[in-house]
Amino acid sequence: MVLGIFSIVSPYFRTSASSINWKPQLQNFDNLVNAALYALPWSGLPAKDQLHIQTMLHMVHEYIGQALDTSSVNYKKFHEFATALAPWIDKSMQVAAKAHVTSTLPALQQLKAEMGDELWRKTYVLIPTVWPVSLYNIRLQMFRKVMDFEQIKQQVLIVEGARTEEDARTTLGRIVADRALALLVFGGREEDSMKDHVFSLSTRRDLLSSAEEDAAGRWCNGEDDWTILNKNTMSASEASAGAAADGDPRCPMSKAFATMLRQAP
Repeated sequence: MVLGIFSIVSPYFRTSASSINWKPQLQNFDNLVNAALYALPWSGLPAKDQLHIQTMLHMVHEYIGQALDTSSVNYKKFHEFATALAPWIDKSMQVAAKAHVTSTLPALQQLKAEMGDELWRKTYVLIPTVWPVSLYNIRLQMFRKVMDFEQIKQQVLIVEGARTEEDARTTLGRIVADRALALLVFGGREEDSMKDHVFSLSTRRDLLSSAEEDAAGRWCNGEDDWTILNKNTMSASEASAGAAADGDPRCPMSKAFATMLRQAP
């Protein structure tokens, strides 16, 4: 609720006195709050849960009413409202997490038992998501409880921007095909660069990321032209080491940070 209100009023924190464009949207939001309050007694929820929800809805209704009555919204008033609501939001999150865990984990464990160990170990999981929740996703957390480390690393895939099931399946096909191609092309070689290519095609790293970083390291270290198609050419690792030792006079970013980015999954 607080995010919905914020998205309506925050653009007008400095201009609410001269603009009323936010008022119809906020009134519509208040209508939804009132509808929820009206329907709450018939929700079938336990009394303590109803009281918790009712308290939050009343706090929201009061803030909206004050804003509409004064035809004014500002940062200070919203901050006071949101701060008062924060403990109730925190408690709601705990309730939601409990409901999610106690329904999801037993279902996943049952599915695992029905599939059997052999089929379960071959299973791929595709989790469509958006950037703000892609790093530590609650659905990923559930699968971490029923799959081992190798499965999580290789077979649980978080995908941004897959709007339909077809998009998701296409992305999964591309990921699996890239991994197969990596092994066919580079998997038979022992050079570090070849192993790096296999790793890149098997993860969220760009295939060119290591070569790009080595080239950037050379240029940042003062080189403008270097030979590549020559067996006497300095190796990529040597070039990186030289750049690290001498510093990067042309580039402000530290080599240590660049190395960290390269190694990130």
